[in-house]
Amino acid sequence: MQVNFSTNNASTAFEYLTKALPSMNLTKESTKPILDLVEAGKIRIGDPFMYGGKAPVYPEPSCTQEDQQAVMDWLHNL
Repeated sequence: MQVNFSTNNASTAFEYLTKALPSMNLTKESTKPILDLVEAGKIRIGDPFMYGGKAPVYPEPSCTQEDQQAVMDWLHNL
């Protein structure tokens, strides 16, 4: 069994992303593609406190290949 310290709450996910990427000056607007996937139950965002400053993205069972590509595109465009 694997335990993930992650959230499916968009507000908490935004907090985690801004803590993990402080130099990126993320806004709600710039993270909207990711937060929409969090709200839709497609992905979860990991707690950077638990993952050495990183905020891993965990796909949920409902996450499609298209959703995964959207995450990769967002990360690529940072």
